[in-house]
Amino acid sequence: MENQIDKKEKQDKIVGMFDDIASTYDLANRVLSMGIDKQWRRKGCDKAYEI
Repeated sequence: MENQIDKKEKQDKIVGMFDDIASTYDLANRVLSMGIDKQWRRKGCDKAYEI
């Protein structure tokens, strides 16, 4: 039972961390990649569409 609680607490912390950064992630990615992320996304979508 204790392992399930620990696992749930870890999951909650991870979800919280991603919730905290989600609002600024795209902007940070755009700046840090100097705009290349648009090309990565396009290529990723094209590859996914092929599958």
